[in-house]
Amino acid sequence: MKYPEQENNSVPFFSMHAEVQMLLARYVWRTGHNLEMLIKAKEITAPVHGQGYAGTWKIKTGENTGFCINISKSEANMKQTINRTDFHNAFKKMRPDNFSYEGLNALFDFLEEYEVDTDKEIEFDVIEICCEFFEANIDDVLKDYRLTSLEELEEKTRVIKVNETTVICERF
Repeated sequence: MKYPEQENNSVPFFSMHAEVQMLLARYVWRTGHNLEMLIKAKEITAPVHGQGYAGTWKIKTGENTGFCINISKSEANMKQTINRTDFHNAFKKMRPDNFSYEGLNALFDFLEEYEVDTDKEIEFDVIEICCEFFEANIDDVLKDYRLTSLEELEEKTRVIKVNETTVICERF
């Protein structure tokens, strides 16, 4: 797609606030574009000021090439309550290989308990969760981080036990 030069509200992807990065990544993913195109974009032009994140985002990938994503006002601001089935379906659709069925159950329970314990709502974002957490064999995690015990790992990060051999860890 070709488009004329834009106003002066263009910034590189990694200069943007993390919340904006996650929003753009989610919508680029949904539209079927490659996330690498977003990250390596030459310019990202935000919608007109005063509309929040809603509007047309222009992603320039080359001299005369790029693509646009449109984020409606309701999509940029709407909250949705999801249940365990919705949680599983969202991961199955967007990131089917990140967590096992058992791991998704453990992660869902953890996130629900976190909301109750902290009295804070979590914004559900599959990509953000995949960036923050990973599932792996306990022995592999200990080896990768040069640790000797599960207790030592729990001192460094949040650990969600999936079963006797598998955990979900928050990246650190």
